Amino acid sequence: MLHVMRAWSLVAFVVSAAFLGACDAGSELSVGLQTDFVAGVEFDEVRIDLDGVEAARRDVTVEDSFARSRTLLERTGVASGRRTIRLSLIRDGEVLARRTREIPFRDRYLTTIVITRSCREVRCPGPGDDASETECAGGICLAPDCDTEGGPACPDPQCSSSMPCAAASSACAESMCVDGLCLELPRTDACEADEVCVPGSGCVLRPGGEMPDAGLPPADAFAAACDEDMDCAEGPCEDARCLDGVCSVSSRCAVGESCCAGDVCAVDCASATCAGQP
Repeated sequence: MLHVMRAWSLVAFVVSAAFLGACDAGSELSVGLQTDFVAGVEFDEVRIDLDGVEAARRDVTVEDSFARSRTLLERTGVASGRRTIRLSLIRDGEVLARRTREIPFRDRYLTTIVITRSCREVRCPGPGDDASETECAGGICLAPDCDTEGGPACPDPQCSSSMPCAAASSACAESMCVDGLCLELPRTDACEADEVCVPGSGCVLRPGGEMPDAGLPPADAFAAACDEDMDCAEGPCEDARCLDGVCSVSSRCAVGESCCAGDVCAVDCASATCAGQP
C-alpha cells in the first residue's frame, strides 16, 4: 500500500491578487525547508512567520523527511519590497531551532531555508562577529540578508566537490554537501524497520514504536531511487541529478535571484525576458 501523506494543518491568510511584472501573471512567494534535524523525533511542528506575522504552521511526524527541500508556504499577491521570513522548528511547544532570511521580493521568489543541526549549540552573534550576524548556518554566524541585493557577503562555503564534508557523527548517517553546507542525512536501510536514524545518537526506536507503512517510499523522500538523471523530477529553475543511486535537486538561481516565469533566473523578474515570450 502506498504511503498516504498525513493531513497538514495550515494557517493561511486571504490575499488579493496583484499583477506585477511583465512576465508573471501575479506575484508569488514560495518557501521551502531543508534540514538534517529528524522530523517526528527532534521536532514535531514547523512554523513560518512572514514580516512578523504567522503565515503557516504544520505538524510533522517521523514519516516526513526534510532531507530534501519541501515547500511549506506558497503565497500570492505579495507586495514588492524587503520581506522577512522566519522559519522555526518546534518540539513540544518549544523552539528547537530557527533561521531568519531577509529577501528583496519582486514578483516571484522561490527560496529554501536550510537549518543545520550544527547550529544547535551556536548563539549568534558570537564573540568577534558583527552585530548584524544574528543567524546561523553550518555552525557559522551570518547576516539574514547575506548575498541578497544590497546585503553583505555570506561566509565561504563549507564544502564543494573538491572540499568534502567531515565524516558523519553516526554510522547510520552520511555527510552530504548541500548548497555549500554540510548536512548529516540518514543512510537508506541503515536502521531496523522499527527504528529511525538520529545523527549523533544512531538508530533509535521510532516514536511510539510505529512501524513504517509497507510499499514504496514517498515520492519526495530524499532516498528516492534512480538509475539516471531522467528518473529525477525537477521543479522550475531546478536541476535534478542522479547521484549514487538517489536523486539530488538543486536550484539554478544564484542567491538573491528569483525564479521568474519561463524558468528564468533573474534579480528582477519585471525586466527578465521570459522563455517563449516576446
